Amino acid sequence: MHCEKTYNIDISMITYGTATIFSSFDKSAKDRLPLKVPAAIEKLTKKEIPKYKRFICLGVSGTVKEGDVDFLMPDVRYEI
Repeated sequence: MHCEKTYNIDISMITYGTATIFSSFDKSAKDRLPLKVPAAIEKLTKKEIPKYKRFICLGVSGTVKEGDVDFLMPDVRYEI
């Protein structure tokens, strides 16, 4: 919601390495929406995020609402 209101974009995919945490076209990914990001990653990868990690890098992509143009954001540094 924040990105839609602030930047007028629709996020269609969030990735962590090669794992797709959220994808607008994957119904199983919508089950992870209520989870916090670290919990969604651990559920998907079946691996615990090391306790010493303070940050993780996420890839974010989607479309700009005006003009329906695809975008790819720089990696997002997410603080755990």
